[in-house]
Amino acid sequence: MSTAHRRYLRQEAAKASSTQAKFSRDGSVLTTAAGIFAEQTSVDVTQFVRCPFCLSQAKLQSFLISTKDGISSSKGQCRDCGRGMMLRNLVTMKWTPQKYAEWVFGYSLNGFWQKISFSSWKERLFEIGWSQPFWDKYKALKGEATKSDDTENFTDYINRKGQEAAEE
Repeated sequence: MSTAHRRYLRQEAAKASSTQAKFSRDGSVLTTAAGIFAEQTSVDVTQFVRCPFCLSQAKLQSFLISTKDGISSSKGQCRDCGRGMMLRNLVTMKWTPQKYAEWVFGYSLNGFWQKISFSSWKERLFEIGWSQPFWDKYKALKGEATKSDDTENFTDYINRKGQEAAEE
């Protein structure tokens, strides 16, 4: 596509845009009709979701918390374990065990394993049928992280230095 054609398309798009500023022949800015901006979000609060920390299942409305400005649109709290979380992290039925394993692996550096009761979490993971695929994916991720790390630990370093000294 030639530059002239791209310029033509850009100019036509600007002419058709209602938000584009328009100038008169003398160079003054013409006033445009004021646009009304309104943001409406609707979420089905009756959908079932799971807490990412204890895996308890409940309706989304039970995770919502009230703030001084109304109901929070970004944060929630589990009624079972009491943990706070971002609403986007609630485990919906769209998540797979593999995606959940990726999320847990990424969150483990921020203390995921300290925030959960492992015995009840493990039981709920088994109840929903995610146990085997979750652990397969988690172990694969954990293996990839350790394989990509080229640094040796202190014990391996001491052993290597000892072997090099013995060979000399």
